[in-house]
Amino acid sequence: MDESNHSPGFQALIERLNASLTLRNTVELNSVLNRAQLELGGNASLSRVVGTSEFLTESKELLMQEELPQLNYDLLIDVVGKMISLVPFDQLMEQYSPQDLRLSIESGVPGLVKLACRVVQRSEPKGIFAGLGILDSILSLFFDPTTETGTVTEIENVFKALRSDSLVRRRLLGHNGKYLIRVKSELNSIILARLVDLLGLMIPFVDCSELNLKLFLFSEQEIVKSIELDIFCFIAITNYYTDLLCLCGPQLQYDKASAWLVTHALEVVIPAYGNLYANAQNDSVLRVYARRYIFRLFAQISMLEDQEHFKQLDNQYLKLTESNPDFIEFRKFINPLYLISEKKSLVLDQLRVDPSHLAELRNLISNEHSFNEIKEQLMPDRILSLPYYERMVLLEKLTSYEYSMLFLINNLSKVMSDLLDDKDGNIRETETVILRRQIFENLLNVSDETLNVWKSPVLNSYRAIISGVRNDGGAAQVADVYL
Repeated sequence: MDESNHSPGFQALIERLNASLTLRNTVELNSVLNRAQLELGGNASLSRVVGTSEFLTESKELLMQEELPQLNYDLLIDVVGKMISLVPFDQLMEQYSPQDLRLSIESGVPGLVKLACRVVQRSEPKGIFAGLGILDSILSLFFDPTTETGTVTEIENVFKALRSDSLVRRRLLGHNGKYLIRVKSELNSIILARLVDLLGLMIPFVDCSELNLKLFLFSEQEIVKSIELDIFCFIAITNYYTDLLCLCGPQLQYDKASAWLVTHALEVVIPAYGNLYANAQNDSVLRVYARRYIFRLFAQISMLEDQEHFKQLDNQYLKLTESNPDFIEFRKFINPLYLISEKKSLVLDQLRVDPSHLAELRNLISNEHSFNEIKEQLMPDRILSLPYYERMVLLEKLTSYEYSMLFLINNLSKVMSDLLDDKDGNIRETETVILRRQIFENLLNVSDETLNVWKSPVLNSYRAIISGVRNDGGAAQVADVYL
């Protein structure tokens, strides 16, 4: 919305808001706040609207006193928050001095805390408050287990908005480093979850000088202790390592901080989680509550470009052979390139085109090299013998990559014809319909030349799904051409 059109309407709205605030007319104020909430959705500036500063000041005082029981305070907070995002930062500083911000953050009034966080998120430059103690107060509140979820979310938004600034990171991770390490050592599930969230937000931006081994990495002893104290602490640590590898893995070749983190993380993760997996039969809590989180971590290790890390994990701890009852489960999620390069004969000998192997098939299709090794098993009759829903699940994956889509188009004409057949309009189950539509959308993303004679029937079938009007004919004739 253009500012010149935006301002006049808001001028009248601000005047009504200020009048209602002055008179403490809660009925009128709630009504005007509702109107403001609807109209403040644009990105226009409020710099030309007279009275905005007065409204922000009065709202701050009102929130501090909380003296009007009939007032919708949540609505007031939302409107003030939206205004904060539209007012120039220098104007905000006239209403919220650094001292005001710190007092608001330490006030214990959730509304004031949230609004102060909204102001800090707008910092220009981002590090303007780094040396003033405001970030220290925010950090302390963040790690208070009694802080409500809404406030925690606003604090996380502060970290997200400012984390690219080195002064901010230095204040949070350096100046408060000992405090954060102490928080980490407590292994409280609520606080630990917040800590790993903070570290995860910082990881994409830290440089080597900001990395502290005691802060960013959990030792094998801490991992084992977390199981004994609180399984949710263990899950938080496991997810943290999974996310760390996911964030840093693709950056290893050109980011020294990522390389440092991954190298030192794997020195802990491989023996710690390898031993836990190897001895999981002795720990029912681990088997029941944490198994899938450990498997996600193993999957991420397998996705690292250097396959030697996962090979070490496999050879020393996992021992992925026919004798391991989890082997079929691992084939569903670990790097398909590793499966084909290290376990090819085992994988191909046991692979079947049936519902019980569907997840494994989808995994192997996701890499071109592994797909080329299994595509001869994707015979038309085998695919068509699958139940219809499972067939769509498989075709959705086949149409997700150019190499496998070309195989479908050029080699599986019977399967294509079956896909185009709407079974006399009897395909009605919601998930199946959504999958079938996605398959057609995937097919229509390739060039007309690639689709060739399938272009028209695919487009007609897709239109039929969207419009609900059936289109007969076309598919059989195309199949005849190919057959």
